[in-house]
Amino acid sequence: MPVSIDIHENTFLEGIYQEGIEKGIETGAHQTARDILLDVLANRFGEITAEMRDRIGSADIKAIRRWNLRAVTGATIEEALS
Repeated sequence: MPVSIDIHENTFLEGIYQEGIEKGIETGAHQTARDILLDVLANRFGEITAEMRDRIGSADIKAIRRWNLRAVTGATIEEALS
């Protein structure tokens, strides 16, 4: 016979659930920031090398946000990603 548990009534399970939701939101925001950066760079500077894509893909959110700001003002892609 199946057992039914309401995770919102269990403090431990509710905590795990909330951590999962927060991590998912954080991951989605990080991916969105990377996608926007890649779009802006490609629009301004043309094709993006695999090396630069890898660098952007492994960067933390602070670097990506900084690069997004520089991407609209930098004269070169190298300047934008400095």
